[in-house]
Amino acid sequence: MLSACASSVSKRPEVAADPVIVTRTVTRSICPPELRLPLGARPVPGAGAQIDGNPAGMAWLQAILSRLGLVEDRMADAAKECAPGATEGTR
Repeated sequence: MLSACASSVSKRPEVAADPVIVTRTVTRSICPPELRLPLGARPVPGAGAQIDGNPAGMAWLQAILSRLGLVEDRMADAAKECAPGATEGTR
């Protein structure tokens, strides 16, 4: 049976070519408008301000202030990396 198929005079049906898939990746920097807003000046304690607490409370306050400084620094660095025209509307 196989030899009969191989010697057949009938034309084989056309086979569609394999589809070609093209993939393109585009990376765009998106800067939210909030990142461009100024942080403003840090609050300054008034004259005669006194902060006092137990050691655990003061350690917590120090940790919060350190974290705040890190967040401010990261926001400032991120704002520097934003392209001048990159906003949320350029998606």
